[in-house]
Amino acid sequence: MPSPNPSAITNPMWNFWLAFKALEPSVRMGGIYANKPGYHNKRSNLPKSDYSVRLAADKTGPNHAAAIDLSLPPAKMKVYSSRLLKSGKDMKDERGNYLREFYGTINGRSVVGWDFQSVTASTSDTTHLWHIHLSFLRKYLNDPKAFRAVMSILRGESVASWRAKEKALQARGKPPGKRVAPPKRATAEAKLAPAPIPESDARLAAKRVPPAKRAAAKAKFKPVPIPGGNAKAWPKPTTRAQKTQAVAAILQRFVERYYPKAAELRITSAQRDREDKGGTWSHHNGQVYKNSPTAAVDFAQRTGSFPGPAASTKMRDFAKWWFDNFGDLTVEMLHSTPFSTDKGFFVKNQKKSGGFDAHHVNHVHIAMSRHLLVLAENRAARKWPARKP
Repeated sequence: MPSPNPSAITNPMWNFWLAFKALEPSVRMGGIYANKPGYHNKRSNLPKSDYSVRLAADKTGPNHAAAIDLSLPPAKMKVYSSRLLKSGKDMKDERGNYLREFYGTINGRSVVGWDFQSVTASTSDTTHLWHIHLSFLRKYLNDPKAFRAVMSILRGESVASWRAKEKALQARGKPPGKRVAPPKRATAEAKLAPAPIPESDARLAAKRVPPAKRAAAKAKFKPVPIPGGNAKAWPKPTTRAQKTQAVAAILQRFVERYYPKAAELRITSAQRDREDKGGTWSHHNGQVYKNSPTAAVDFAQRTGSFPGPAASTKMRDFAKWWFDNFGDLTVEMLHSTPFSTDKGFFVKNQKKSGGFDAHHVNHVHIAMSRHLLVLAENRAARKWPARKP
């Protein structure tokens, strides 16, 4: 099927998405093209210093997006991430050679990844706990064989089975288009351009860390309850990114604990090192409000297509619940709805207001400080003492 955006997305990339959606109906499109650093962007939009245009295989090929994000339920995240990681570690499995990298999770608590070109483990921010990121080498964006190879990994097929299928296709003179040999791994050039690892996750990527330190590192990214609303129960973070992730995890757990319909929600964004257009001005990057570190989390509906009344209703219900109960304890809240029965849900520095923002129709943006989360926890514990711990 032709790409709906031929100037940014190649036909093989789009057909890869359609094939995976047929394989896994629970998947939601997380995005292909985005004007930001990395493989989601076109080569022509990026500076030469960007890591996604430094390899020889990334300097040629179509000037299109080379990455795709696949949002999946927790159980499915573990399944497909495990298959990708297993393939990456197997030096006799050439199917992943068309990839630069993948990020996902195999335990639901920490982010794992693999750089297929430097043959090394990697990691990234915690948004990859709910979506799998795949970066293809740009040289192969118009090569259907490259996408069939990765789809074979996701299906859980053996290398031998994939090789047999490819041999049969070649014998029949298919598929159309130029067929190229799989690229070689572990080139010297690849090792000169490793994917960047945010400082917040650097400890998780380290090898042979003593068990006690490894457990402490994982605890920073595990959303566990705060007994009695005591933020000191969390390991003390040090870097800006770690502080932001810690507050974001507390906010996530707070919603899971107290919002009655939390099962209807999913998180689409949390801590980010930088914004798409550069800079670190957003609460997603971590700010300070009244001497307390902040973080932002974006919530959307877990099921139901958007735009659509069912999806909008679920987000509106959550936004109203938060606005009514904790709006006066919120650093920032942004959500607009298509309904005439409300004026939107907006908060700036604990002051409620209304309005409309087209960028926040498909998700509910909430930013909190660590101190205000303690106050919200104390209020919620008094209002709903029987809620799950």
